[in-house]
Amino acid sequence: MVWLKAADDNGHERTGKLPGPGGTVRVAAGSPGGARSTVWRVWANRKSSDVYIAARDLAGVYKISLHESGDWRYQWVRRELAERYAPGLGRIIGQWPRPPAFGAGWTRGLVIWVPEPDIVPIPDDAEDGSGVRWIAKPPPGKVATFQVVVAKPDLGVVKLQQTWVLGAFSLANRETCLVLGSYTDLMPQRERWLAEQRRRVWESAGHVDLSATPAARLTLFGWDEDETRGFWDLAVANADPG
Repeated sequence: MVWLKAADDNGHERTGKLPGPGGTVRVAAGSPGGARSTVWRVWANRKSSDVYIAARDLAGVYKISLHESGDWRYQWVRRELAERYAPGLGRIIGQWPRPPAFGAGWTRGLVIWVPEPDIVPIPDDAEDGSGVRWIAKPPPGKVATFQVVVAKPDLGVVKLQQTWVLGAFSLANRETCLVLGSYTDLMPQRERWLAEQRRRVWESAGHVDLSATPAARLTLFGWDEDETRGFWDLAVANADPG
């Protein structure tokens, strides 16, 4: 049995028993029925301490696997998908070792960034929002940020500033998986980098007819200066230079 103690900004402490071993947390930015990001799913099975992360609608295509062994990877779910979209390259898209812990035994597994302009309405949206932990659309110049963290128990206190625990569950090895939400600034150099990536994506996929999917989205996988892996969750329409 694993317990989580948390204090709010006023210093009021709350203690609760975590679900698990294993569990599922779904998160998104925006609001159900309105402008929103992709819904992201974070889950683990009851008898394993491997943590998986995927865009909810694409969980059968690719996923991030944070294996208990420390072999962390981004990969196609099935070999035939790898052969269809990346022939000859195998299932693994990216692979890296579990990074060193920060704070009191916390390890950042993945970050998902959603810029404010990419939280958009979805026509005829079938997502009813049930079971999803939502954070509001950020103001212009900000990025909605989700962090997936794997934490070892009983190693001290980690102070979170303007960051919220959206969901958590224990793992079979008594570690804890937490999903955190926050807002960060979209720095000018990162905004320029995103504009260039959008342009490149549009040029490489501009021949695809997206008229039937006006709210199509894309994900960019990469890492920042401190080697933190993550996805940029973007609206395809924002890549159109015209």
